[in-house]
Amino acid sequence: MQLVLAVFLILAGLSYESAPAADVAEVVGQVSKESYTNYLRNDLYTHDGDERCFGPQHDLAQQRIRELFESFGLETSLHPFEYRETTCYNVVGVHRGISCPNEIYVLGAHYDSVEGSPGALDNGSGVAGILESARVLSQHAFEGTIVFIAFDREEYGLRGSRAYANDHIEDHIHCMLNLDCIAPQTCGPEYPNYRKIGLTYASRPNRLFDELLDDLTTAVESYTELTCVVRPLLGVRTDHLSFANVGFAAAGFDAYGCPKKHLLHTALDSVDQLDYIGYDYGTRVTQAVVACLATEAKLAPARIYPDFDGDGDVDIEDCVLLIEHWRGSDSQFDIAPPPNGDGVVNDQDLIALLHYWFSDRSSWWDFPQAQYSGGTGEPNDPYQIATAEDLMLLGESPYDYDKHFIMTADIDLDPNLPGRKVFDRAVIAPETNDARDPWGPAVFDGRPFTGVCDGNGHTISHLAISGGGYLGLFGQLGSGAKISNLGLEAVDVNGTGHWIGGLVGSNGHWDSGGGILTNCYSTGTVSGDQGVGGLVGWNGGTISVCSSNANVFGYGYTVGGLAGSNGGHIATSYSTGMVTGDSPVGGLVGDSRDGSITSSFWDVETSVWSRSAGGIGLTTAEMWRANTFLEAGWDLVYETENGTEDIWWIAEGQDYPRLWWQYGGAFWPDPVNGAANILRSPLLRWISGGPTMHHDVYFDQDADVVAEATPETQGVYRGRQPTEVTMYEPAVLDRGGVYYWRIDEVNEDDPHSPWKGSVWSFTVIDAITSPFPPDTVAEVSHEPVLSWVPGGPGLEYEVYFADDHGMVANATPVTLDVYCGRQSPEMTDYKPGYLEWGKTYYWRIDGVEEGEPNSPWKGNVWSFTTANFIVVDDFDSYNDIEEGQPGGNRIYLTWIDGFGVPTNGSIVGYLGEPSTEQEIVNGGKQSMPMDYNNVSGPYYSEAERTWETPQDWKVGEADTLTLCFRGEVDNDAEPLCVAIEGSAGQIAVATHPDADAVLATEWQKWHIPLADLQADGVNVASVKKMIIGVGDRDNPQPSGTGRIYIDDIRVTRRMT
Repeated sequence: MQLVLAVFLILAGLSYESAPAADVAEVVGQVSKESYTNYLRNDLYTHDGDERCFGPQHDLAQQRIRELFESFGLETSLHPFEYRETTCYNVVGVHRGISCPNEIYVLGAHYDSVEGSPGALDNGSGVAGILESARVLSQHAFEGTIVFIAFDREEYGLRGSRAYANDHIEDHIHCMLNLDCIAPQTCGPEYPNYRKIGLTYASRPNRLFDELLDDLTTAVESYTELTCVVRPLLGVRTDHLSFANVGFAAAGFDAYGCPKKHLLHTALDSVDQLDYIGYDYGTRVTQAVVACLATEAKLAPARIYPDFDGDGDVDIEDCVLLIEHWRGSDSQFDIAPPPNGDGVVNDQDLIALLHYWFSDRSSWWDFPQAQYSGGTGEPNDPYQIATAEDLMLLGESPYDYDKHFIMTADIDLDPNLPGRKVFDRAVIAPETNDARDPWGPAVFDGRPFTGVCDGNGHTISHLAISGGGYLGLFGQLGSGAKISNLGLEAVDVNGTGHWIGGLVGSNGHWDSGGGILTNCYSTGTVSGDQGVGGLVGWNGGTISVCSSNANVFGYGYTVGGLAGSNGGHIATSYSTGMVTGDSPVGGLVGDSRDGSITSSFWDVETSVWSRSAGGIGLTTAEMWRANTFLEAGWDLVYETENGTEDIWWIAEGQDYPRLWWQYGGAFWPDPVNGAANILRSPLLRWISGGPTMHHDVYFDQDADVVAEATPETQGVYRGRQPTEVTMYEPAVLDRGGVYYWRIDEVNEDDPHSPWKGSVWSFTVIDAITSPFPPDTVAEVSHEPVLSWVPGGPGLEYEVYFADDHGMVANATPVTLDVYCGRQSPEMTDYKPGYLEWGKTYYWRIDGVEEGEPNSPWKGNVWSFTTANFIVVDDFDSYNDIEEGQPGGNRIYLTWIDGFGVPTNGSIVGYLGEPSTEQEIVNGGKQSMPMDYNNVSGPYYSEAERTWETPQDWKVGEADTLTLCFRGEVDNDAEPLCVAIEGSAGQIAVATHPDADAVLATEWQKWHIPLADLQADGVNVASVKKMIIGVGDRDNPQPSGTGRIYIDDIRVTRRMT
């Protein structure tokens, strides 16, 4: 080794030249309109008669995109996902970053089209943009990684982008940029918005995302002639929404203020249409996105790290340059980042360089080989950590920090045990400079851990550290590190410096990404100066599915229950420990100016903090409820809506969520706690709190008795079930009775036993349930059909109905004018006839069962109030259940639009899910979005609804048709019309008096007198069809596009 160093030092005076990196303007200038046009016209099957929905041309386009990615030198692959029992593929091309390969920037566009459409504008124009971007950007080196993705099945609910985003949720994706419909000819030079570009965002605004939008805007306006118009993504479903929904920063580029939907989703969306595709504008948008990516991913010198002199080889000259930098001499070469990625040049980098140099040669350099309890350190044969000695040996073997490890046993590091100690630095990847660095937390002098450590469901207990900074089991993690399935119990970590955590001091570095922590937790006490967290001090990577109930004490600032400071991503995690420190301090995270936090919580009571830099603060009771976490999308054991991996479980009402491999009390009662309408002979089930538990069963109708019962409580204690039996069947129960039960988990070999269970309850089904209309509901039809569901077979029903509550409550079969007779088991509805407008009525159903001593079972008194208007459509009954499936009621099957019809420019609903609008609503929970496109003939757009039975709109002396509507700010002005058709075929049309009505951005009510419609000969007592249109039917002219929303269509009594 001394000889090698001597040779290096002799050569230290040599100098070399390095090719400078291109600047952003030069890169943007390489975007070619000719190249963009060629991709769109010749590679993507966008001519008349083509389609990329299904079939051979779809697959050929996919293959061509992959071939082009490969020709650019990208790492190319197909990302599979399932849709309708078919495997579909996203096409992925990766341009790997030089120094920060785990810092990822995504550019996407969907390559599928709808059936029968060539999809030239939607979305061949976007795909051509990513192809041209990939061609240009692949010629340059970047610090971060750029991923180009052509998504499939965007037109069918963003399937491809949703699958990719969900599969890569743990990646460090800084931002996702999307291109969709970017080249309409209507954005040509003669249009006022020719020099504008739309930038829509789907992510929730925060400081970090606001800075990203500012950066994107600055890049576009600095390197192109375009001006950015930034606005939120409203009502539109496009691929960057999939990334925003899982917490990534996401934005999309489009043609601002230009009619984008001309001929979309039709056979005419083709490059062969005259004056249809704007190749010049599409090229401009491509220049904009290239400018953004070149700026965000950071242009780098085109060289191989650690090829410092740029000669294309790692050799002795590079060693010389590294030593020059190490010695502090004035070298003209950039040694950033150092070879081992720890942010500082030292002896470890020389070793890393030598390792790189000789990795593919007959090595005469042998690194120390540590001896663990087994394994080789490879992914398929990780080193086995079975003892405290193994763990400490790992800490003393920095050359193994990039290897794979797995724990095979719990480890106790109690310093009072033989061979243990109170550590003065992190056990693994510690800070190596004992003196406090004058640069504070910005400099880490050790070697970070970049390998994989799987705790395998084991724990490390009683870790004790008293030292300076970067303290925890791991001092610092680098890019590529992954720690999983590991519990730190009863830690005692005390530091005088920065970045102190129970598990990790610093996950990453200020200027580089960190690792991934998943399925980990910590308990105990953590204290330090600043950047102190129960699990992690500083997070620059990803923390997912983790928790901490460690108490955290900070003498300075940035102190949090889970992490002191966050510059990465935290998801699906929580903390419960007490937190103290100077501002900023938070129950979950002290500071998160440059990070994101999703679906994460902290306990405001135990932490004594009502604020945090992210997450949601809840009471202890709220954090002991399964629904709290189910509603946040957590994957709990024995539920499938949020996933099937069964990651968490919770002892309802008794404890916080635990990871699947932790155990304790029984949980997940069946019936669920508080359940109603349970059968009279139920089978009670639960989930065992552990694999070796027995189960003590308690059951009664008194909640307090069940709560206090012991095995000596006769009549309540129902016995002990063996380990494998997690069920209990009581006797036949009373209808409508409320019952309470409790399961204690017992393991006589465990000192913590027994685990006393929560008291659960359920209510036995009444004789009659599920009234319709629901109890106390208003605005009910004037000819209602009252219905119910029996609580069991063989019941008959005694019906009571009146407009007086007391009379219905006290009636018997001899009460005239209230008792309506007995009905047979199959007759589960009753029609009271035509009722008065705006009046409240009461009803009761008693269940009768011959031979039962408690029969009849008297029912509850229910009520409803009739409407003072006729409900035509409130749009709340529509759903996204697949067409033809039970209960399916898609809006576009009722309101028929012009989708796929060249003679009608309307599109009702969204192409993805939900198909209705659920945020922009006037009343209820949904409204109907309707796009209009009158650029081509017949120059009007309509949606119509037809009734099988004609509607009588004269009932109750009604005199006015009312509907609510609103538009969007960038709509083109068009007439708004309503037409009705009578059963005899006559049609009456009403046009809104305000020619700019569709420009309104607040809800408007339009009242149309029925007399005006009758004047045109329509019988409003027999209405067969209703039409809502945008455009002038009588004088159709080429015009514009836009979107309106319709809600709450009624017929009212208004004029009298």
